[in-house]
Amino acid sequence: FDEVKTFDYSDAKKLGLKILPLFYKKFKNLTNYDERKIDISFVGTLHSKRLELIRILDCHAKTENLNFHYHLYCSPLRFILKYLRGDVKLLDINYIKFYSIKKLKLRSIYAESKIVFDVHLGTQTGLTIRSVEALAAGARLFTSNHVIKNTAIYNKGSVKIFDVDHFDPS
Repeated sequence: FDEVKTFDYSDAKKLGLKILPLFYKKFKNLTNYDERKIDISFVGTLHSKRLELIRILDCHAKTENLNFHYHLYCSPLRFILKYLRGDVKLLDINYIKFYSIKKLKLRSIYAESKIVFDVHLGTQTGLTIRSVEALAAGARLFTSNHVIKNTAIYNKGSVKIFDVDHFDPS
């Protein structure tokens, strides 16, 4: 390689690498924000506290009569292993999908969402592609990643940051 870069800020500092911000494909023909059909959306893989936070957010959405669309992916084998370790219960199967979704469908979900829910992996200090694409789609972002405050895409009116250990979806 002629040059190595990273999107992760701590890796850049630790390894002396340059930062290469995440990028996205431009969204076309976006729905007016007020006409969007999905109040809150989440698409991602099962890890860390995502299942627990999805449960809480789902309960809040039902109480507030909000349309919460989520796609929490886990492979069947990984689900079985998590079940055997006691990390998930059989009832959790209601929250989990055993198939991934196509990129076009993902973009469609973001384009129809008012708010995109983002729970980053705690060891990651760069932004998730979800956060970049959500803002590019004109959605607001509800994220656990406080690093976004130090980026050019941060806008207090479009981004709300939460603590995974003290989660309050209201």
